[in-house]
Amino acid sequence: MWWPDGTLRLEAGHDGEVFHGPYRTWYRDGRPYERRHYAHGHEHGSQQAWTPSGELYLNYEVWGGRRYGFVNAQPCVPVIEERTTT
Repeated sequence: MWWPDGTLRLEAGHDGEVFHGPYRTWYRDGRPYERRHYAHGHEHGSQQAWTPSGELYLNYEVWGGRRYGFVNAQPCVPVIEERTTT
């Protein structure tokens, strides 16, 4: 699938009517949006997605139907760096 200007928008493997294998999408300007993997229509393996500014906001893996990793993760309490002088 392509954007109207001819830039690649989506590239995906299929097994019949379901996704199977790598699934990749791009923003209109050509930067990556998603890089996912499927096995017979189900998420399997590495799943990643980026914001338009290039920040990774999805980064998890799926094995045996279970998700391992982070989705839109942000710390509950901001991390403050402590400096000590000696």
